[in-house]
Amino acid sequence: MIEVTDKQEELKKTRSKRAGNDSSSSVWRSFGRKLAKVLKKLAADEFLILSTPGRANGFVQFAGEAGGLRMESVSNHYLPEDKRLTEEEIAALIDLGWLAPTSSSETSVESDPSGSSNYFLDFAIPIDFDAVAGIAVRTLAHVLDVSHPASLQYEAFDGSGNSVSLPSLKVKRRIDSESDYKYGELQKLLLATVTELTQIDDWAFDANQNIGGIRYGSVSSYVRVVFDRPYVRMFAVLLEDVQDTQKMLERVNELNRENVFMHLIVDDGAVIALSEIPIVPFITSHVAHALGNFCQISDEIYSVLHAEFGKDESVIVPTNSPIRH
Repeated sequence: MIEVTDKQEELKKTRSKRAGNDSSSSVWRSFGRKLAKVLKKLAADEFLILSTPGRANGFVQFAGEAGGLRMESVSNHYLPEDKRLTEEEIAALIDLGWLAPTSSSETSVESDPSGSSNYFLDFAIPIDFDAVAGIAVRTLAHVLDVSHPASLQYEAFDGSGNSVSLPSLKVKRRIDSESDYKYGELQKLLLATVTELTQIDDWAFDANQNIGGIRYGSVSSYVRVVFDRPYVRMFAVLLEDVQDTQKMLERVNELNRENVFMHLIVDDGAVIALSEIPIVPFITSHVAHALGNFCQISDEIYSVLHAEFGKDESVIVPTNSPIRH
């Protein structure tokens, strides 16, 4: 196995040979810290795959082992012709310390146990997980051309194929068929609850898997099942096109202290109300009560904020729901 400490000086000297994505940005640094914590807890015979939808079949993957950790990055053996790694990208992988593939995609693991058909690295205990995450982040941002961690999807499972949930990564989970079935069932239950609460029977999920807008007073609210964990998220735009003044931020912070059920955020000139509740087991009366409360409180807060910061016209509710999973 290769000791990660043997590569520290080399990694410090590594510089991206490509313009564009900045792996040193705050969002990538934050993701790197989350990834390091997840990898530290990855047990032997557990696997994590970070896939890159922007480059078909692109991925960086990890396998927990009794004596350490295996990490791999996709090679041209698994990429379609129009998405294959360029000579520059391959050179960048080598500069980051990756070992070149030692076999083809047709070669079995048993035939090449110490190598791989992908670019690969083996890390022996003790492992510097921050350094491992750093290699992964640089690979994703600079080689696989991932512009933002939010573009990633993850799969995690154990040696028996049982799915492992890693919500602390804060990226979308790639849903398998079993999880997809459960997600679909929760959606059906949520849709039935909204129908019962509003006595309107033509609700449907939009392209972003949200139900909305559920009108209460001056506010339209949206609701959805969270993708990678069994929660319902409720949200509503209370004000738009407002200035993020110190007075506004102080007022929002004050309202957040007064309302433990929900919280407000100010984003790009909009004040948005948010709340999440667990829905397993799904109890229709509890979900309906929470949604009703959210709609009512949102309207009350809208009245307060509109009186202090709003325009003369009523708040404009966007046709497409403002928050996506």
